[in-house]
Amino acid sequence: MMNKHGGYRGDDLIDFSVNLNPTPKPREWLSRFYDTDRLITDYPENDQASFRTFLARRLNCSPAELIIGNGATELIYLLAQSLHVTTVGIFEPTYSEYRRAFEAFGKRVVSIPLPPDTGFSPSFLDIPPCDLYILCNPNNPTGTYVRDLSGLIERQAWILIDESFVDFVERPLDFTGDNIIRLRSLTKYYGLAGLRIGYLQATRRLIDRMRRYQPPWSVNAIVLELIEPLMDSVDFRQRTRRWLSQERDRYRTALPRLIGGEANFFFFQAEAATFDVLKDRGFFLRRCEDYVGLGPDCYRFCIHTPTNNQSLIKVLKEIL
Repeated sequence: MMNKHGGYRGDDLIDFSVNLNPTPKPREWLSRFYDTDRLITDYPENDQASFRTFLARRLNCSPAELIIGNGATELIYLLAQSLHVTTVGIFEPTYSEYRRAFEAFGKRVVSIPLPPDTGFSPSFLDIPPCDLYILCNPNNPTGTYVRDLSGLIERQAWILIDESFVDFVERPLDFTGDNIIRLRSLTKYYGLAGLRIGYLQATRRLIDRMRRYQPPWSVNAIVLELIEPLMDSVDFRQRTRRWLSQERDRYRTALPRLIGGEANFFFFQAEAATFDVLKDRGFFLRRCEDYVGLGPDCYRFCIHTPTNNQSLIKVLKEIL
């Protein structure tokens, strides 16, 4: 069975459809995880003040410039509800919840196509005027990362940069400015999709407005207990870096037709029947036909464990 945003629930296929870090958690962190049953009967910290303070030290900002959410998607909807804008430009194809959220709150959404002939890298020339621009960077599902945003940042508009996959990028850049809103999921890199946590960084005024709409106890006590030691784990980051560097290079060498790979996933185009061929061979990939501008011949897959990656490469080399 497939979940709405990808993910296969079953034991008969290797799931390459969700972009989660497969690096095993540190042993000491797992010990803390097994001890979290004591938190089930306690309410979580309502304003996540402790974690906001922790994050603020890492980001060199004020805790008042941060809001913590039950995953990045909750924060997208809170932003759509809170931000006083009329026209929203979305660089597409990309994550569908931006469009869904802003349309739900009555905003006019304008699609700004990412051209396939440039590997889906955006151009900021001749784009329509908007009150807010949304750029997923690295982009989901194409895996491309844009390093020069000067042509976008200089516009007199809000800019939402979704950096949910940026921890996977080698030497990422730090984009700042009063008109920049930075969004991050912490579930992708740290492999915590079932626990749900993310944050958004913006001006105090905007954060205050968003907090007025956020339900109390939005983030559960277990993830608030566990996220800080995992983010502090040097061992986890080092093992992730070694795994990703090795496996990313393995794909790029074996399959030069692949697009993206700046994060922990690749994108490619092939015949529509490729999905069923791969499924028959034991692999479940993400079909991208539900993304704006893409069709049934577009696919995304995550970088998996070394053994599973080698198995997929062998099959892809036969059919691509």
